[in-house]
Amino acid sequence: MNTLADIFEQVEIQSSQFDKAVEVLENNLAYLTSQGKVAKSFLAIQRSVLTAVTNYRESVQQFFDEAQAIEIRTINEKKDLKLHIEKLEAIALLHGITDLPIWLNKNTSQIVLEIKEAYKYKYFKIPAGVIEGFTQLPQEHKNQLQSCLDYWWKMKYTKQAAAEQQEYWNQLSAGKTALEKMELWKKAKDVFYLAKF
Repeated sequence: MNTLADIFEQVEIQSSQFDKAVEVLENNLAYLTSQGKVAKSFLAIQRSVLTAVTNYRESVQQFFDEAQAIEIRTINEKKDLKLHIEKLEAIALLHGITDLPIWLNKNTSQIVLEIKEAYKYKYFKIPAGVIEGFTQLPQEHKNQLQSCLDYWWKMKYTKQAAAEQQEYWNQLSAGKTALEKMELWKKAKDVFYLAKF
C-alpha cells in the first residue's frame, strides 16, 4: 500500500509529464497556425480544450497541495500528541501512579462512570505507589498519615470546613509570635500538601 508521500511523489511526476505534453500540444498548434494548415475555428476549439485541461490540472494540483499540507499538519499533531502522552505518563509516575497501564486498558465509559461516582461521593483514588508505601509504614505512622488524610478530607468536603479550619488554626497559633505563626503555617501547608496524595 502506497503512503501519501508516495502518492504525492507520483502526482508530481505525472504533473511534470502533463505540463510537457500540454506544452508540446501548444507548440504543435502554434506551428499549424503559422503554416495556415488548419481553420481558425478548429484552432479555437483546440485552444479551449487545452484551457479546460490546464484548468483541471491546476485544480487537481491545488487539491493535492492542500492534501499534502493537511498530511504535514496531521503528522505534526500526532508528534505533539505523542509528546503530551509521554509527559502525562512521566507525571503519573512522578505522582506514584504506577498502575497507569491498567487504567489505559479500561473502557473510556467505565472510567467516566468511576469519575462521576468519585465526584458524587466526594472521594479520589490514592495512587498505587502511595498505597504501596503506606502499607509498609509502621502502624504508628499509618495512624498519623490516616489522621492527616481524614482531616484534609473533612476540611475539603464539609460545610463547616472554613469555620473548623479557622478554629484549628486559632488553637495552633494561640500565643505564638508572627514569625512562629509563619513557620507553623509553612508546616501546615506541607502537611496538607502531602495529605492530598
